[in-house]
Amino acid sequence: MGEEMMREKVEKTMGETTGRGGQLLRLLPVFVALGLCACAESPSSRRSSAVRLADESPMIINGQRVSAKDAEKDKIAKSIVDSTVALEIYENGQAVGICTGTLIFPDIVLTAAHCIDGNTDRVVAVFATEVEGAASERAREVVKWEQHPDWGKGVATGRADLALVKLERDAPPDTRPAKFLLTPLRLKEHDEFVIAGYGLSIAYIRESQGVLRRAKTTIIGVMSLTEIVSDGSGSSVCFGDSGGPAYIERGGELYLWGVASAVSSRLCNEMSAHTDILLHLGWIARTAADLRGQAGL
Repeated sequence: MGEEMMREKVEKTMGETTGRGGQLLRLLPVFVALGLCACAESPSSRRSSAVRLADESPMIINGQRVSAKDAEKDKIAKSIVDSTVALEIYENGQAVGICTGTLIFPDIVLTAAHCIDGNTDRVVAVFATEVEGAASERAREVVKWEQHPDWGKGVATGRADLALVKLERDAPPDTRPAKFLLTPLRLKEHDEFVIAGYGLSIAYIRESQGVLRRAKTTIIGVMSLTEIVSDGSGSSVCFGDSGGPAYIERGGELYLWGVASAVSSRLCNEMSAHTDILLHLGWIARTAADLRGQAGL
C-alpha cells in the first residue's frame, strides 16, 4: 500500500485529535479484533501431531535479522538480543503458538495479554536468536503469569493488552533487562520507533517465523489514550510478534515504551497497534513485585 493510499485509509478512520500534544490522529478501532490474538505456529509444534492451524498471532515484515554476531558490533542489536525473548505457548498440553516478550527483570517478561488467553496451561521462554534448535539451557519454564485487570474490558483508555510472566529462575547470565523510558514521552505523527520479534517475515508463510528480527516503523496516529498506531506499509509486526517490544531510540540507547498488540490486515501491510506501557508502569511494578514475592522493587 503506497503512502497516499495509507493516508486515505487513515483519513477515513480518523476521529477527533488527541490531547497527546495535539499532534496525533485518533483512529477508530478498525483493527481485526485482536489481530495478533492467538499465536503463530511454534517451531516446536512442527514436531507435534496436533498443531492448531486456524489461529494466529503477530514476525517482523521487511525486518532485518538480528544475530549474536550483530550484537558483538552493534549496540542497538545487542540491546535487542539481550532482552527479547520468544514465548512458546501450550494449550491442553500441546504446543499451539509463539509470541514475543521483553525481559524487564531477571525473572520477569512483559508480553501481550492475548498471548495467554484461552486454555493456556504452559509457557516456555526461549532466549535465542533462533527458536528452532535452541540449546536447552536457553529455555526457562514459566511458573505463573498475570494479565492486566483491564484486559478485555474495552475501557476508553485502551484495551490494556499487557501481561507479565514469571520465569522458574533467572534468564541466562548473558541477557539484560530492557531499559524503561521513565520520562514523559510526547510521541507525534511521523516519529520512528524500533520493533523486534520472532513472528512471520512473510505473511501466512509459517516457515518464516521463529527468527529474531528488527525494523523501524512510523507513527501515524492513536487508537486510544494508551494505544499507538503505526504505518505497516513498509515494515510491520506480524503474527508471532505479539507482545514484542516497541523501542524509542535516544542517544544511541533503546528505551522500552510499548508492546505489540494488533494489526489491521492479516497480510500485515497496513496498520499495527502498540500498547503504550508508560501509563501502566504502576501496574507493571506492583504485579512484578507480587509475582516475585517481594514487597517492592
